[in-house]
Amino acid sequence: MMKMLTHLTLCLAFAACSVHAAWAGDVVRDTLELSKEFQARPASLIEGKVSGVQVLSSNGSVNGDLFVHIRGLNSVRSDSQPLWIVDGAPTIGMFDLNPYDIESIEVLKDVSATAIYGLKGANGVVLINTKRQKQDGLKVDWHSNAVVSSPFSTINESRTALSHNHSLSLSSVNGQSLFNLSGYWRTDNDVLKRNGNNNGLVNVLYETRANPVVWFSTNTMLSAGGAEEPGYLYEDYDNDTNMWRIFNTSSLSLNFTKTFSFKLNLGVDYKNNTSFVWFGTGTDRGAAANGEACISGMSFIRYHAAPTMSWYRYFGKGRLDLSAGVSANGDYDRTNVMRGTDFFSHELRARGLNIHASKTVIDNHAINYSSYGAYLKGAYSFGETAGLDAMLRLDRTPVFDDAPVLHYAVNAFWKPLDYLKISAGYGVGGVEQMTDYAGFSGFVTGTFPEVDPDLAYYYKGLNRVRTSELNAGARLSLMRGMLNLATKFYSRQTDDAFNAYCFGRKTADSYLWRYSDRTPYFDETSTFGSTGVEFDADATLLNRDNLNWSLGCNLAWNDVAGILGGLTSVLKAGRFVLEAELDGAVLSGMTDFLKLGKLNAGWDIDPSFLPFVRGMRLSLSGRNLLLFCADKDKNPFLSRSVVAGISITL
Repeated sequence: MMKMLTHLTLCLAFAACSVHAAWAGDVVRDTLELSKEFQARPASLIEGKVSGVQVLSSNGSVNGDLFVHIRGLNSVRSDSQPLWIVDGAPTIGMFDLNPYDIESIEVLKDVSATAIYGLKGANGVVLINTKRQKQDGLKVDWHSNAVVSSPFSTINESRTALSHNHSLSLSSVNGQSLFNLSGYWRTDNDVLKRNGNNNGLVNVLYETRANPVVWFSTNTMLSAGGAEEPGYLYEDYDNDTNMWRIFNTSSLSLNFTKTFSFKLNLGVDYKNNTSFVWFGTGTDRGAAANGEACISGMSFIRYHAAPTMSWYRYFGKGRLDLSAGVSANGDYDRTNVMRGTDFFSHELRARGLNIHASKTVIDNHAINYSSYGAYLKGAYSFGETAGLDAMLRLDRTPVFDDAPVLHYAVNAFWKPLDYLKISAGYGVGGVEQMTDYAGFSGFVTGTFPEVDPDLAYYYKGLNRVRTSELNAGARLSLMRGMLNLATKFYSRQTDDAFNAYCFGRKTADSYLWRYSDRTPYFDETSTFGSTGVEFDADATLLNRDNLNWSLGCNLAWNDVAGILGGLTSVLKAGRFVLEAELDGAVLSGMTDFLKLGKLNAGWDIDPSFLPFVRGMRLSLSGRNLLLFCADKDKNPFLSRSVVAGISITL
């Protein structure tokens, strides 16, 4: 059994996730916005909000990678990260959106819900929907926040850090057409010296439904930034990264009749990273090599096209829905690495590698493949009393597959009483990741045959995970919806396979190699299962004219992931909103700690004394105000912070 983080969260902000949506996906909606002033990535906004979802940081710093695990690990070879989809288009991993542009985040956990995504969805799916203004007219929103952080650690490299972020958006609705332009800037400084980042993002959205037959939408996001993450023990070490990214998702809908429609989703995501790593003579590694540097350039492209047809018809109180679609996905990843040692001048550090290093090595890697899929789905529901849906999908990755791979799912629900709903589902889904020979060691648990380095270019590998899952749940809605309880049981079986192939051979008349049909080179498969139970509850404790108090909690147990949970409490008194959060965690083999994680307060001001101002909010937040940890003085990333912000709507 794999041991992971055991996490218990109390009093979470950012609008509690309702258990009403537990059968398709858990939805976190934007209602208060008091959690957005400090969260840079969508993963931070769902942390503790959805049962069975784990959000982990690689090192706790502002530049640390975030890892999202849905119902524990689903692979012993890959990172088990979910599929991220923004406005209908998949992205290259997690996307750093402007948090104020996010309308809702939906998390699909059941394989019976994610199987429709074929070879992309077995680790779970996170659907992000961006905001659309609904009222006619012009609207301007401005948000600014400042964060002051102080360290718990007493090491010399600690400091008091100031961070800030700003968002400005302009939205206009004219009849059935919508235009939105937003900009976001964020500066994060860690409590460790020289550790921080700067990021900017511009988002342009246009949508029109002026024609009742033809609907069109396009959304383009451009982001750029840089990060500095030196080792806090060395002044003579650099790890700097420059990044830029462009993402576009577009959709075209044709409504032939009220019940029959066609929709085409298109998406392109391009990401470029350049990193500069320097080991000076002040480090052991740099001293041994008289300076060592590495410059790596990585570019990633993902494209997606998915046309679908939908039709429905009512039969008395019953409704039949049918849909069919195809999809094409492509990935192209390229990495260029240059390493150098023995520098005769250290003036430019890593940026002087081309001219100052006496010994250099260049290495290139490229991965390029595409996959195709087609599905058919049918659903029949009898009002809100009962329903059944089934889905069948075929997927093929031509480089590796001779025949399509089958995925399927079936779901059913029954509502025998007004306050009781029972559901069940079974699904088989998959996820895959391709690598070149240089990446084999990251996917193989043991050893594998070595090849001639000059021929490694012809060897490719595929990690394919196939997961089957049975789930069953129930929901109770009592006291006219003021108390809602939900539970879900699931049991899954996973086949985690890695297959390596050679795509080259010698020519008959020489020792030269050329591309050929694939031949098996090496394979390894692991099989494991997991079982879990999830529980969600939300209650309205007080609901009067100007006073509302709600409480929500979630708890999940998984024999792979341990125990996860969250408890949410939100108090609204007139124009005043108060939220609080208490975290406790046990890290296997590391330190135990308990902290008062967050205390948010927001005050809506009557803006009648200001011309052209429709709304104003002042917010104040405290993070990690109390921390009980035996080793807190030795952890350089632990810090307490205070956030002050202002939001204005024109």
